[in-house]
Amino acid sequence: MRNIIITGAGGMVATELAFNLLKCEDISLYLLSTDPQRLEPRYEDRRRVRCFSLEDFSSFAGQRNLEFDALIHTAFARSEDGKSLMSSLEYQKSVLELVLNYHIHSFVNISSQGVYGMKNPPLWNEDSPVTPESMYALAKSASEVITEAALNQKSDVNYTSIRLSSVCENARFLSIFVKNALAGIPIKVFGGSQKCSFIDVRDAAEALTALIDSASEVKFAPVYNLGTGKMHSVQELAEIVKKVGTERYGLDVKLEQVPSDLSYEVGMDSGRFMETFSWSPRMSIEDMVISLFELHLGGGIYL
Repeated sequence: MRNIIITGAGGMVATELAFNLLKCEDISLYLLSTDPQRLEPRYEDRRRVRCFSLEDFSSFAGQRNLEFDALIHTAFARSEDGKSLMSSLEYQKSVLELVLNYHIHSFVNISSQGVYGMKNPPLWNEDSPVTPESMYALAKSASEVITEAALNQKSDVNYTSIRLSSVCENARFLSIFVKNALAGIPIKVFGGSQKCSFIDVRDAAEALTALIDSASEVKFAPVYNLGTGKMHSVQELAEIVKKVGTERYGLDVKLEQVPSDLSYEVGMDSGRFMETFSWSPRMSIEDMVISLFELHLGGGIYL
């Protein structure tokens, strides 16, 4: 039986990853959260899931002589507030102490494509300069640095930081597009030439599962980009929302163009991850938009 730990287990990527891993009969999950009681009903029929706070898990692990195959660290504030971000880094420090003190064979730190900033044109690869432009991106860069500092001398821990593309289901402006379509409110497109890149949460979970499955055979690189490698303009995304809303849900979706000189391009080259772990994304951008409609219509677990 493989034992996998996931922090930030109430989050979207962690939840999707947990359910994806549970498809494998040889996996037991240890889910860490600041509110473990809230998680338990999600998995009440799952005998291979245990939910803990970080403190309780540390005590549990200290009393057992268990081997843990991997720890996937997803816990991090999605914020620009310095206090919240510092709290996330302190939490990561405690998580890394777990890795150093117990039998945890591999560690995966979930970072962000935001570390690249937007001063250099995409597609960015893992050798592109790290130039964070926000507090959040700077904190994610720091998370990579403290991971490297803590584990680079511990040769028996296989570790990496995953620079994750924006997860579609978390995309604020795309969610606003879908909410407006459902509410009959015109979708305002400011400019429209700006380019973004998204990954579906299901693809992200499958990619992380492939990485976990390879952990005993592949020596991880310090960082990997994880995304689709595709960019879409804001105008294109608005038109896809309109198409899906009209054709699939029978909505009368209107677009409203608003002049704007706002300009940016966001996107990563994820070829290294794809080649190393024999993975490629399955979900198209239209699939992602459909997923957003379903989440907002159904009040899904991620909302």
